[in-house]
Amino acid sequence: MLLVIIGMSMTIFKEYDVRGIYPSEINEKIFYEIGRAIKILGVSVIAIGRDGRLSSDSLFEHLTRGLIDSGVDVIDLGKVTSPILSFYCVKKKTFGAMITASHNPKEYNGVKIIDKKGIQLSYNEGLNKIEKSIGKYDKNSHKGKLRKQDFIGEYHKYILKKFRGKFDRKLRVIFDCSNGVGFIALNVIESLNIESFVINKKMDGRFPNHSSDQTKKENLAQLKREVKFRRADIGVMFDGDADRCAFVDEKGKIVPIDIAFLLMALAEIRRAKTKPLVLCDLRLSKIVNEEIKLAGGATKTMRVGNPFYKKELHKNPKAILAGEFSGHIMFKENYGPTIRFSKINFNYI
Repeated sequence: MLLVIIGMSMTIFKEYDVRGIYPSEINEKIFYEIGRAIKILGVSVIAIGRDGRLSSDSLFEHLTRGLIDSGVDVIDLGKVTSPILSFYCVKKKTFGAMITASHNPKEYNGVKIIDKKGIQLSYNEGLNKIEKSIGKYDKNSHKGKLRKQDFIGEYHKYILKKFRGKFDRKLRVIFDCSNGVGFIALNVIESLNIESFVINKKMDGRFPNHSSDQTKKENLAQLKREVKFRRADIGVMFDGDADRCAFVDEKGKIVPIDIAFLLMALAEIRRAKTKPLVLCDLRLSKIVNEEIKLAGGATKTMRVGNPFYKKELHKNPKAILAGEFSGHIMFKENYGPTIRFSKINFNYI
């Protein structure tokens, strides 16, 4: 069948995900068809996570039904962040699908496909095959199975083991979860010598307090006020699926992502035993590359798109850290998708 027969717009298949306005571009019928087509990637088992958007539960049901009808077993992780799903894919060596529209407005939804290395598939490396396979499936294939799994506890244990005792003084941190799924990953924070205050922690797909796009200054206004009011050391905002971040310093001023990433890179270079490589978005300011080299590190300028950074982190033994202007920050030690809390002093520059 042709895509037009099922009413699917060709434009929903983007460079790194499937995304569009619900329900005119993205809807249950389309997600069922995508579920049927995913098997073309050689997938026999896939873990599915979803964010808190109003349409995510219904889209999950239809994506799952399509997968099961194609003979693929589905692991339901429930509502999780994109980094948690990616972490699961690496630890369990399985594919994943994250139902989310990331930082986009509430009218949007979509799905990201994650491979066994925690890397988000791009159009030319998998999404194109799914698109071309829509409607072309064996209707007589055996049924897959569905099972639920709670992985959040295991994820929290990893965070505690890795970061407990890393802070020599108690930090006061304001987290803005943008009414997305970010709070799921923060339940463990108090055990890390961090005094945390969380705003907009309740999942609400209407995003009633502000949009989840952390790159827009107006969306950081509430966080800035809270940091100053509570005299916090730092403020952190997550986007809708918590794979992007933005920072506010102790004075309530927005820290440019260039500078925030540079300070993380300098902290990681100090920890490195050999000359490390830092992967930098071509849109970052020149000072990032210059300061990293002065500190004893090396840099590699990368094109836009977080899958490219994660691939390089996996294959290059010298690469330790990657950062995009969009707010994606990726650490090799956590398989790419998980943000690491480094000792950061925003007064460094």
